[in-house]
Amino acid sequence: MRLLKSIDYLKLKINLFFCGQVLLMLFSTAFTLYNGSLNIGGQGFDNLSFTIVLYMIFILMGVTSFLIAIFHIKELASSFSQNQLFNDNTLRHMKMIGYGFIIYSVAEFFKVSLSDIINGTSHTWVSGNFLGFNSGWFQITLGLLFIFMNNVLNDVKELKQENDLTI
Repeated sequence: MRLLKSIDYLKLKINLFFCGQVLLMLFSTAFTLYNGSLNIGGQGFDNLSFTIVLYMIFILMGVTSFLIAIFHIKELASSFSQNQLFNDNTLRHMKMIGYGFIIYSVAEFFKVSLSDIINGTSHTWVSGNFLGFNSGWFQITLGLLFIFMNNVLNDVKELKQENDLTI
């Protein structure tokens, strides 16, 4: 019973985080559109070049994949609270979380690289956001871990089904 309470508490936190991120994305998009000019690294741009459009695509890709990953974490917590560990939806949520983290970290890498090109600065793989828990490497590893766990749970599900058939 105590575990279900902590999972419900986790679900509440994830729901609040997800809603907050969606609201933040909507407000920042509305503010950018209202302001009328694009600002990258403190430098304003009124002229859209191919690099700036590509930068904006990677921003949208990163935000979308992050929100998709958080949504699937929310759904995974819901499946856990209903004690559905070997459900097809649970496995799909784990896979989508993994892909979401991987796509997010790749989009962030290209976004930072394009920002450096636009602003004329340099950024290396061993500085800034490439070290620590917020690093792209860690997020890719986390995504791969969720995909690996998806495969493990899928194998366990198949073994459970075989075991149920033999009994």
